[in-house]
Amino acid sequence: MTSAVQMRELTAADGVLLERFYTEIYEREFPDPDERESLANIASYLALRDEGWYGLNNYHVVLACRGEEVLGGCILDYLELPNAGVLEFLFTVAGARGQGVGRALLAEAERLAKADASRTGRAPEWIAAEMNDPFEATEVPDNMDPFVRARIWHRWGFGALDCPYVQPALSAEQRPAEGLLLIAKPISAGWRDAVPSLQVRRLVAEYLRWAMRVDEPEANPQYRALADWLDRRATVDLTPLARYIGEWGADESSVHAFDVIELRDASQPEFAAAIDVYRRAFDSPSTAVEPASFVRGLRRYAEPGYRYHLWAVRGRSDGIVAGMASFFGFAVLGFGGYVVLEGTLRGAGCLRPLLAKMEQQLIEDALGMQGWLIECESESTAEVFRRCGFFALDVGYVQPDLPGSADGGTSPLILMHKRFGRVYGPPRLTSIELLAGLGEVLRHVYRVDAPQMHPTLRMVAARIGDGVVTVKLRSP
Repeated sequence: MTSAVQMRELTAADGVLLERFYTEIYEREFPDPDERESLANIASYLALRDEGWYGLNNYHVVLACRGEEVLGGCILDYLELPNAGVLEFLFTVAGARGQGVGRALLAEAERLAKADASRTGRAPEWIAAEMNDPFEATEVPDNMDPFVRARIWHRWGFGALDCPYVQPALSAEQRPAEGLLLIAKPISAGWRDAVPSLQVRRLVAEYLRWAMRVDEPEANPQYRALADWLDRRATVDLTPLARYIGEWGADESSVHAFDVIELRDASQPEFAAAIDVYRRAFDSPSTAVEPASFVRGLRRYAEPGYRYHLWAVRGRSDGIVAGMASFFGFAVLGFGGYVVLEGTLRGAGCLRPLLAKMEQQLIEDALGMQGWLIECESESTAEVFRRCGFFALDVGYVQPDLPGSADGGTSPLILMHKRFGRVYGPPRLTSIELLAGLGEVLRHVYRVDAPQMHPTLRMVAARIGDGVVTVKLRSP
């Protein structure tokens, strides 16, 4: 019979256990040295806490144990001014995952935050944490699939705060951590879809002051950039993590919830339904292809150097295929061929999560890309994608002839680009990246044998110049 998991909160007197936990477990679970607090600092904070230095704030190091075995741990800061808890980390060791240890640690953290807040006569309003953004590339491999982690924290009630958060450097020897996502779970506050910007500002400032030893947050460049952004808006959107990555939890029953079906064969019943959606949306001979082109794409799925995906999008409320997506993954840039939503899925808030789901797939294709291109036939269509984070590239793009189209191509189109994940400003896209990405699009999508010699690529190259330069962008 498996014994129960016990929570053990460390004090300054537990130096031996803390060191063993740090060297044997913590360092392994946090492989990126820029995201890792030092053992000396953790021990120092425990000593300061025991001396009463934190005042109405507090600091907790908690281990989840079964007997002498450590199964996981967390560090929680309670911050009195924003009346919130901040989880510096919370994890379960690989061999103990799926046993409820992480949820038990979170419950203990919330219990401690409530006890701390009660000293001020209040209940804590929310709890926040940092996690690796699944859409951001990391130099050091993560210790867990970040999309899996996002699903877990979604089930625990957390959402992504839509703000440009960057963790300042933890020491002079470390760098700011740019690939982190700030997430939050309301506890007693009535926040569902957004958190007041002032609360986010207070939380980050106090977190820097008490947990990162940044005495003057206003003088810190990472905090200053975030504060300037927050000061221009009243609230910060709080997006459920499943929706952030383009997925829907079992509790999602609204009309705009959907499922995607990966199509691999034209014999699948959803294939015909997806093609019908496509035909109704694309009737221009210059931008539409025959269904046989999709079949050829499916047959070439396993060819080296790229991936092709054809999806049927089915409404969860009625089971009807009311959307489709066709897109490619390459080594430098992905490419979105067609995206269509109709019926109950059109105008129902489905486009952003569908695009996020496509970006997740492109990342999981593991070809190395961190952004993608799309073509838009009209300014009105381009405006829809601008609102989703795409930027129109000022490159004088002319579409090549479409293979299998009823008419020739050579139409001026709006070429747009987006980095994966959150977007807060124009991307820096070099001419080398763009030309290499377009070369793959011409080769695999338009089946051009010599992309570098094609007029489309040559015109773009002449427009943007040589070398590593920032591509000119239209105003979003």
